[in-house]
Amino acid sequence: MPVLQTPQRIYTREAISWALFDFAATVFAMNVISRFAPLWIIKEKGGTDLMVSMAVIASLIPASIVNILLSPWSDATGRRAVFVRIFGLLCVAATASLGANPALVVALALIAVANFGNQCASVFYTAMLPDVSTRRTLGRISGLGIALGYVGTIVGLVLVERFREEYESASVVFAPTAVLFLLMALPQFLLVRDTQLRTGANFHEAVRSTWRELALIARLVWNHRRLRWFMLAMLVYMDVHGTATLYMAVYAHYAIGFSETEKVVFGLSEISFYLVVGTVFAVVGAWVCGQVADRVDKLKLLLTVLALWTVALMIAILSPVKWPFWLASPLIGMSMGGVWVLSRALLVEMGWPEHRTKLFMIFGLVGRAAGIVGPLTWGLAVHLAEPLGAHKYRVAVGTLLVLMVAAMAIIKHVIAIKER
Repeated sequence: MPVLQTPQRIYTREAISWALFDFAATVFAMNVISRFAPLWIIKEKGGTDLMVSMAVIASLIPASIVNILLSPWSDATGRRAVFVRIFGLLCVAATASLGANPALVVALALIAVANFGNQCASVFYTAMLPDVSTRRTLGRISGLGIALGYVGTIVGLVLVERFREEYESASVVFAPTAVLFLLMALPQFLLVRDTQLRTGANFHEAVRSTWRELALIARLVWNHRRLRWFMLAMLVYMDVHGTATLYMAVYAHYAIGFSETEKVVFGLSEISFYLVVGTVFAVVGAWVCGQVADRVDKLKLLLTVLALWTVALMIAILSPVKWPFWLASPLIGMSMGGVWVLSRALLVEMGWPEHRTKLFMIFGLVGRAAGIVGPLTWGLAVHLAEPLGAHKYRVAVGTLLVLMVAAMAIIKHVIAIKER
């Protein structure tokens, strides 16, 4: 009997409801930010890559500010569920509004608002993990969320491709995506509650305390030579990560010639199936690196992962036809999965146990900064290379290649500092 009860204690109704929000958030990230919105803006609305980049940047800057302002008060009071609902519903409303096929400027604004909502909701959602698990089940519940997120990538694409197939405009996929997001998020909204509520917290004091803690950890990082250089490397390779996620579908369509309508497998178009392949290999990369990381030098393993990514970018630039480009998808997918695993492990390994939470706050800010710099670099590269036609996208990937080589050089420097 005890054996039969264990899964019930681990995967409770609240835990499963919490994990389903990962499904919802990933459906949005893939269907809107990665797959359909960039191509829709460029191909149908007459926009540019730079406009897409600016919309994403316009969402990340205020999201970072909100995170800094609300997170300390949220921690002090134990209130997080209300923010998941508010920002989650904001994302749903803005995404659904895209389905009305608005004018270019309005569409860009709605993309920014939707991504802002998703980014903010995800911060408070992640912080609710202890509310649905125990110290012994943190990893398993977190893993359930990640697994459902990857499932959401595939399910979301399969479902909305049917709508895209029947109409000439990609705008028809946004309303179904919003509905799917809402359905998967409703269990979190309705069933997951804050379990560690506290009273008497002062918002202004909490914010002041956060700024003091950020300043403290920033000084510590700056004075820690190896960690300082690692943070710089992380900023650079995360630029590549965020930009590849945003513009992979655009590159596949315009530079390589992948079709938005030709079906390949499971009713998916060439572009969608390409993204699914990358997602599956991201799972493989994360698992393999997780298994190997504790047995080898993590920095050298990270260097290997970045080298793999460099090869993938070179394949993408040099592919004259479709079939070589298919090789880049699993390589990029494995690299993406491995980078996240190793970055977090290295931060824990190099950092200070007493400042771990603050260090990961810096980690989040570095990721947001990369999400701004990377797309901006891509958008400017495409804009400046406009006379080259479709080859402007190869120039843009070339800038990512330069960034990745720079990241590898910095990681080699970090290894050299460690070995002295």
